[in-house]
Amino acid sequence: FIYKVTREVPALILTKCATSVFMLLMIHWQREEVMSLRQWWLSFLLVGSAHALLVFRASLFMETSFKDFWGLPVDPLRGFLFASGRCYLLLLLPEFFILLLNGYVYFALIGLLSEWCILFFYHYFAPYLRFNLKALLKTGFLLLCVAFVLTLYWFYWLVIIGYLLIAGLLFGLRFYCLP
Repeated sequence: FIYKVTREVPALILTKCATSVFMLLMIHWQREEVMSLRQWWLSFLLVGSAHALLVFRASLFMETSFKDFWGLPVDPLRGFLFASGRCYLLLLLPEFFILLLNGYVYFALIGLLSEWCILFFYHYFAPYLRFNLKALLKTGFLLLCVAFVLTLYWFYWLVIIGYLLIAGLLFGLRFYCLP
């Protein structure tokens, strides 16, 4: 998180401003006419994907600066959830608080959980593309389109669980040589 705040200031400000304005627009549209849960899920999918560049750079930074981290005796679950999870929770707090302060507790919790899973996916997917940003953006856009279509057919929970399971599998294969 400190890396993002000190070295990624322009990208962080731009991403946070764009996603915060988008969340405020969603709240405005919700007040105009009640939206379905599917529309909220599509917005969470977009907000989570908007953080792909920040997550890519954080993953690259952790890979180059903390190579010996995985040599420490850390069990797989703690390594998966807490190596980068706290940073991503802090990263998603503005959108969470925007929804929470406007009285949308349910949407705030769903948004935080789903966006967090998407960030995990991008974090552990970037090393498999050898930190090639162009490949990550192309693949990320393709996956966003697939997730968008699945969400249109009410399979959003499948999308989020898929993101989380694939991230866990990639993490296990990379750092724990799991089959």
